[in-house]
Amino acid sequence: MFTQEKFLAAIYAWGAEKNGERILPYCSFRCTGHDDNFVDSADLTQKILAKMQLPTETSAEIAFRTLLAEGLEPTDGLTERKRENAARLRQQKKVEEAVAVVQSVPLTKDELDSFVTMTPAEVREKRATDLYFKTRYDEAARLYGFQVYE
Repeated sequence: MFTQEKFLAAIYAWGAEKNGERILPYCSFRCTGHDDNFVDSADLTQKILAKMQLPTETSAEIAFRTLLAEGLEPTDGLTERKRENAARLRQQKKVEEAVAVVQSVPLTKDELDSFVTMTPAEVREKRATDLYFKTRYDEAARLYGFQVYE
């Protein structure tokens, strides 16, 4: 027999641990206690609980998608545009953090040798399509004066 506690545990695992940021706009409040990622909304939880078939994370996801398809409205007061801008800023921050990690690794002789043998067209194309390469090449340009081709 499935108990309500099992359903609630599945909702918590699906929502708070894996989709907290995604469902936050649909929550009427955020509760941060021992875990900063804990997102709770009695209203949203009850709506998901009513749609779930089994006490699983997959069932919680299906219930949430069903609610969205039925027109579940965000309760955070943000417009879709503001929500998209916030997501874009979060993504940009992640990219900047990744670039900082890549820049912290010293350039190798092999990398510098490969940069020297590349034509301007090859550099331009690779910089446009490969963020790792762009970061490493730009670092070589900063440190050793390599020409940056836009």
